[in-house]
Amino acid sequence: MAEEFHVASLLVYVRPAEADRVAAAVQQLSGTEVHATSPEGKMIVTVESGDEQAINDCLTAIQTQPGVVSAALIYHEVDQSPAAACQPDAEPAQGHEPSQERAS
Repeated sequence: MAEEFHVASLLVYVRPAEADRVAAAVQQLSGTEVHATSPEGKMIVTVESGDEQAINDCLTAIQTQPGVVSAALIYHEVDQSPAAACQPDAEPAQGHEPSQERAS
């Protein structure tokens, strides 16, 4: 059975006065990273895990944090073969070109 790698993006709304405390609590959860927090209390969080249940558990843990108004799953992707994608000799899948970053 192929290994799975899950990555999810969450949009979290927090009370602005609680943003620093919530961000610190979120960072303590396994596989999470807070990428941005706005002055209005919007927070962008990513979660990386080896299984879907861990993503769900993390979302629930964030939703139940004091100061969190809401937390929603915005994006979820599953990669069935992370080891193959990391190999230097691996070629892109048929019909897929390597992505290039674009400046906004």
